[in-house]
Amino acid sequence: MTSEQNYSLDVPGDARRQLALGWLWLCVLALLGAGVFSVLLVVSRTPYLSEHIPWIDFFHSALVVHVDLSVLVWSLSFGGILWSLNQRPGRAWLAWTALLLACLGALVIILSPFVRDAQPLMSNYVPVLQHPLFFSGLLLFALGFALLVVNSMIFMVPVGPAMSARGALRFGLNAAAVSAAVALICFAWSYLQMPDYLMGQSFFELLFWGGGHVLQFTYTLLMLVCWLWLSREAGLRLGITPRVVLVILFVGLACVFVSPLIYLAYPLTTPEHVQLFTWLMRWGGSLGTLPLALAVLVALLRYGGENQREWQARSALQCSLFLFGIGGLIGFLISGSNVTIPAHYHGSIVGVTLAMMGV
Repeated sequence: MTSEQNYSLDVPGDARRQLALGWLWLCVLALLGAGVFSVLLVVSRTPYLSEHIPWIDFFHSALVVHVDLSVLVWSLSFGGILWSLNQRPGRAWLAWTALLLACLGALVIILSPFVRDAQPLMSNYVPVLQHPLFFSGLLLFALGFALLVVNSMIFMVPVGPAMSARGALRFGLNAAAVSAAVALICFAWSYLQMPDYLMGQSFFELLFWGGGHVLQFTYTLLMLVCWLWLSREAGLRLGITPRVVLVILFVGLACVFVSPLIYLAYPLTTPEHVQLFTWLMRWGGSLGTLPLALAVLVALLRYGGENQREWQARSALQCSLFLFGIGGLIGFLISGSNVTIPAHYHGSIVGVTLAMMGV
């Protein structure tokens, strides 16, 4: 494999390897917890069995935790794996503190539905339970993730002047870390701009709206990195150079910097603020994704794989491309509140998840 096609990273043998394994364990346990809560969702709607569940509106409470574990905790923790592999040796205490806080936060989130008076709110991007225990867990995880992003940005590996496939991959991971930092800034910005009269559903909907949209760019950039890595594992030769790949990833990152302009241009509660973030994700999200998806698709059509390892990577890549593409197309069809919204959401997020699982 030439340097122009080697879209992968070496696994270091020092503490960074242990950090990556720690984040991997959190990923696996988050998906396991999400699976358990999906079973509890069914139980809470099953005749007779549901009568023996003592918690109020447990269906929606379980749904809140299922979504937060399977999307928020899983996806951001997977970012922790890749960022741990893509950093220079540095302050180990900072990286381990980030992992510890994230693990504690995830554990508290898992326990929170089983306390009394935990009222669920199905806000977009980050659904919540209105209870101090849940908010404590969410805050702990957010703090751990913020430390992870800070550590990743301080010790990120430079791309270097001689552009190679590995350098382009590192740029994608660095771009995802920057996108995550902007998302955290947007969450804080929304909180500081929040009017005092807003409460409940409206409060959390606006709190997570801007940062939640930016997080989708973070997920997408991580997915593009996974596509590149999987294309290497599948033995594909992309018809574009690493410099072109870097430009594609840069375009995906550039859209993120529109978000502060939206905050400056329109107050948090205006329809324009809400609509512009929708347009940003709808149109900006496809600018970087579509060119790379087409390059990978052409490479898949040209090469069918020679061994089981290549076939496995190829399978993950194909499924991720298909589902993310279908989810994206459905997103353009959304008009009002109907079934196209969950269809778009599930198609896109499962496409991201399959790419991460493939790696």
